[in-house]
Amino acid sequence: LVPWLQLAGVFWAIAIGLGLKLVAGYWLNHRLIVPLRLSLHRHIGAPVVAGDVSYALLRLAAALVAPSGRPAVLFFFVAGAVGAFGLTFVLNGALGGWDRAALDEIDEAARLGGWLRPIAKGYAVLARAGAALCPPWLRGVPDPLAEEARREAAAIELSAPQAASRGG
Repeated sequence: LVPWLQLAGVFWAIAIGLGLKLVAGYWLNHRLIVPLRLSLHRHIGAPVVAGDVSYALLRLAAALVAPSGRPAVLFFFVAGAVGAFGLTFVLNGALGGWDRAALDEIDEAARLGGWLRPIAKGYAVLARAGAALCPPWLRGVPDPLAEEARREAAAIELSAPQAASRGG
């Protein structure tokens, strides 16, 4: 891919490699660790629609601005990436893609961000803003993993004192 598509080939090779790792990882986790039950809406629909809208707007912006020259293209690339992430965080939230646990995890990740902390905090704010825009009928979409995770955590907490008393 790289000789044929040049820099775009590098991105496609990374995307294909990550996609294959994602599929293999989910399959292995599902078969060996815990069965995964995904919500068609929350885990697939909302992120795909948010990403598609973000991509379409980025393509439109590139067509309208038509940057030329290395500095302009590089600036557009960086600004587009930062903007696309932010827009996708808002859209995913507005479409019901973030539940309370996901928003809490994004907030926690933003606190651990190091030198990228200001950008990560900005994305956390955007994710919460998008979730606040979500219509009530989309907020109520149940997450099949959340209740199962709560039950599993409760079972672990109940067994922890027993294991400690046995020396385990």
